Amino acid sequence: MVKEQTLTRIKDEDILLDLPEAMDYLRASRSTIYRLMKSRQLVGYKIGRKWVFYKKDVKALVDSGRTPLEE
Repeated sequence: MVKEQTLTRIKDEDILLDLPEAMDYLRASRSTIYRLMKSRQLVGYKIGRKWVFYKKDVKALVDSGRTPLEE
C-alpha cells in the first residue's frame, strides 16, 4: 500500500521576506526601506537581529501604485 503524501500549500500571506529580499523585491536601498517603515507605508517586524516583512505587505505597497515615500 502506498502512502499518500499531503502537500501543504504556503499562502502568499504567510511568506516572510528578510531585508535583502524586500530590497530586491522593491528595488530599493536599505535606507529607503527604513524610511518606508518610519513613514508607516511598510510594516516590518524585528526578529532577533533581522527585520522581516510579510510578502503580502510588500506586494500591497507595489500594487498601490504609489512611489516610495509619496504621501
